Amino acid sequence: MPISEYDGSMACSSTKHLRVLSEVGLVRCRAEGRRRLYRLEPTRLRPLQDWLAQYEQAWNDRMDRVDAYLKELQQQEGEQQ
Repeated sequence: MPISEYDGSMACSSTKHLRVLSEVGLVRCRAEGRRRLYRLEPTRLRPLQDWLAQYEQAWNDRMDRVDAYLKELQQQEGEQQ
């Protein structure tokens, strides 16, 4: 949905966010008449993706341990019944 279709306050805050994203290079803006068209620059997100990848494996390992523990509890509960 184009920002112009939002109510005034939402369009204003969205424009501010887009301006900040543009200033840091995460989006590119080009003028087309009175409209501004924004395009995501995914390569600029690569450092964030790399940083998050460090934690992704750790969280996956933790969740696997939680899953194994819950399965163990279910088995123990089934044996007691």
